[in-house]
Amino acid sequence: METRKNRRVYRKTRKQKFYGNVRYTPYTIHKTTIMSFDPTASCRQMRYIFGNSISKINMPPDAALKKRGIRWVRFLSGGKGEFHFVPPVQLKGDSELRKLEEKQRNVSPLESQFFENHVGLYVPDLTDIIMRCLKRNIKCHLNKREDGMYQFYIELDSALDYLDVDSKTVNFKKIHKVYPKFRTFNFANNSIVQELLQKEYLTNKAKTLKSKIYLDPVHDYAPRKLEVKDNGNIIVIGIDAAKGKLWKASGNMNGNNNIILDFSCKGGPKNIRGKILKSGIKFEDGNIWNAL
Repeated sequence: METRKNRRVYRKTRKQKFYGNVRYTPYTIHKTTIMSFDPTASCRQMRYIFGNSISKINMPPDAALKKRGIRWVRFLSGGKGEFHFVPPVQLKGDSELRKLEEKQRNVSPLESQFFENHVGLYVPDLTDIIMRCLKRNIKCHLNKREDGMYQFYIELDSALDYLDVDSKTVNFKKIHKVYPKFRTFNFANNSIVQELLQKEYLTNKAKTLKSKIYLDPVHDYAPRKLEVKDNGNIIVIGIDAAKGKLWKASGNMNGNNNIILDFSCKGGPKNIRGKILKSGIKFEDGNIWNAL
């Protein structure tokens, strides 16, 4: 409950200045602290992504904090929020955390168990931010909520957390001139992908040579999980619409990554040939499943 005393405190504290000559407004988030194995690298990535909207890399004015290797950046307009990156103390499991951080640099945010561990901020326009990330192959993922808000998830260098940059404005025409395959997803499809990944981790007891999620552009980039057993047999699990029925196809693969799949279970061809590439699966009919 607001009182006259609270209002007097508010008027007094909003005029106080702290380091960097900045004023803090009560009850607003002015700082986000994120664990990073290389705070300088994390700050450099923030400066690259946001360009002139963000400050140079700063060190804490407190000598003890500075000695720890903490680095931070501040946005120069709007709420002027700060991002502080802090190296962790040596803890049990430190080596495992470092391995996880290195692994998630090379996978889609959807494939990381830290995907939901993110910090969100709003920007006027996402277009240039998206293009900068794609230019450097920073792992990222764009969602569109039902209310029209775009949410762009970005892997933060040297950190386990993700960044969620939101906006109602995206110029897809500009993006697709340079990156024609880039697209937005909805949360229903994301849930399907994550469900398939979860089932893989929980039930995959047989030895496999390959197990990966692909997106099919012919069916609005619906997800498919392809699993190759040690005997060359293939299982494909997929869905063709957000509320569609889950189907299961079979096939086999030879030593050159050439595959033959049977989609008769869902009314498709019985012997369609394709080849597993690093970027996806290329089929003889011209369709290419994109690797997630």
